[in-house]
Amino acid sequence: MVQPLDPAAEDALYDSVAMRRFAGVDLGQSPAPDETTICRFRHLLERNNLGEAIFQYVLDHLDAHGIKVGKGTIVDASIISAPPSTKNKDRARDPTCIRRRRATSGSSA
Repeated sequence: MVQPLDPAAEDALYDSVAMRRFAGVDLGQSPAPDETTICRFRHLLERNNLGEAIFQYVLDHLDAHGIKVGKGTIVDASIISAPPSTKNKDRARDPTCIRRRRATSGSSA
C-alpha cells in the first residue's frame, strides 16, 4: 500500500534542492524516484528493522557535531483576520486600548 507520505516525498524531491541534495538525486542525470520506488524502499527498511537503526545513527551524528534534537509539537501560527475582542463585562471595547492600523506603503498611521 502506498502511504500518503510517499507521493509527498516524490514531490519534495522535485520541489526542493535541499531534499535532492540530501537524497543524492541529480535531476540532470536521472529522474527522482517515483512514489512506488519510495514505497518499496520504505518497506525494505521496515522488513529489515533498519528505520530505528538509521534514525539512531543520524541522531548520534548530529550529537557528535553538537546539534541537539528533541521531540516537540508543530504549531500552526497562521495569522487570520478577526474582529477585535469584546469579551469584557459590558461586551464593549476597552476604551483604554488603542487600535492602531498598520502603515501601508506611502502612508502613515
